[in-house]
Amino acid sequence: MHGGSYAGKLAYNFPTGNNDFVVFLQTFKLGGQPNQVSAWVHGDGSKHYLNIWLKDAQGETWQFTLGQVKHSGWQQMVAWLDPGAPWPVAHIDGPSNGAVDYPVDFRALVLDDVPDSYSGSGAIYVDDLRCDQASAPQPTPTFTPTPTSGAPSVNFRADDYTISSGDCTRLRWDVDNVREIYLDGEGVVGHDKRKVCPTATTTYRLKVIRLDGGTEIYTVTITVQ
Repeated sequence: MHGGSYAGKLAYNFPTGNNDFVVFLQTFKLGGQPNQVSAWVHGDGSKHYLNIWLKDAQGETWQFTLGQVKHSGWQQMVAWLDPGAPWPVAHIDGPSNGAVDYPVDFRALVLDDVPDSYSGSGAIYVDDLRCDQASAPQPTPTFTPTPTSGAPSVNFRADDYTISSGDCTRLRWDVDNVREIYLDGEGVVGHDKRKVCPTATTTYRLKVIRLDGGTEIYTVTITVQ
């Protein structure tokens, strides 16, 4: 326990090498107009994403992320309620107007595996879950250099390369042994995914900076019918 006599245990078992996640539903109302939800999390170092689902006054269910569980032991994690943030922030269900309409209900805790090919089991603990209205932090670069030995390894792909207008797909990449990685100019980590909903045929570019300073560009084109 962190702040009381007990904590919630979130046990998971991801049996396949596909995209696995577990959802723990628990509905309660959040007062005021909070822009963040925080929790103390006893992590297992798994690097899985710990997300929350909120349902707003217009019936929209949103997913926001507390981040990756990279730590072991107790650590506070914070989810900012910014619908414009990149994946894993996403609209889950209901009508979508691109905004969080208050009041909101807390709907669920969600643990999503990273990478999608992971299979295994474990458990984390969650305590002192709360909501607040606070000043949002200043954005910081998100790229993570990975200067290790060996040849670059780059796998840039999409779940669906052809979608209908109004639909979405996910870009996925697994990159090792490079110095820096950028998706359309934005620094990103080496193993991640991004939900995209292009309104017209769009080419996405993954730029990697090799350990020797050289540059390589990888592209994925999503065709919108």
